[in-house]
Amino acid sequence: MNTHPAKSRQLGFTLIEMLLAVTLMAILLALVYGGMRATNRASLRGEVLIADTQAMRMAHQFISRQIHQMLPLGWEGDGEDTIMFVGDTNSITWVGPMPGYLGFGGPQLQRLELGRGDGGQELHFRHAVLNDGTADLQAQDPIVLLQNVESLQFEFLRMDEEQRDEQLADWQADWDIKDSLPLALRMVLSFEDTGTGL
Repeated sequence: MNTHPAKSRQLGFTLIEMLLAVTLMAILLALVYGGMRATNRASLRGEVLIADTQAMRMAHQFISRQIHQMLPLGWEGDGEDTIMFVGDTNSITWVGPMPGYLGFGGPQLQRLELGRGDGGQELHFRHAVLNDGTADLQAQDPIVLLQNVESLQFEFLRMDEEQRDEQLADWQADWDIKDSLPLALRMVLSFEDTGTGL
C-alpha cells in the first residue's frame, strides 16, 4: 500500500480576496461618512430655520405691540405743523410708549424702516425720547429686528369723510394726513432665499 502524505491545505486569503474586502470596506465607509455629513447639514439647516423663525416671531410680536400702543400725540417736524403720524412705502414714524428694557418712560418718537446693513437690507427700529415736541432719531444706531429682507411695503387704511357714510375704507401706499392716525397698518415683508426655505 502506497501511502502519500495528504497535500497540505493553505490557510489564509488570496490577494484578490483581500483587495475585494478592502474595496467593500471603503465603499461602506464612504456611504456612512456621506450619510453622517448629510445628517449634519440637515441638522444645521434645521437650527438656522428655527433661529430665523424665532427671530421673525419675536419681531412680529414687538412690532405688533408697539403699533397697538400708538398714541395720538404729535411732534414738531422740520418747519411744519405738528405731525402725528408719517408713513410711506418703506417707513413709518409715530409716538408711543417703550418697554422698560428698551428705553426710558414717557412717550417716544419711534420709527420702523427698511435700512442697509453689512449683509444687505434689514428691518430697523429707531426710538428717541420726545422732549418739548422734538426728538432726534439719528442720535443712536438702529436696532436690527430682521435681516436678509428683500423688500418691505407698508400700506395704510384710510377712510375719507364721504366714505364714512358708506363705511368704506381704502388701503393706500402713502399716508399724507400728518395730523391723524390711520385706521390700520399692513406690512408686507419678503426675505432673500438663505437656503432654509423660510
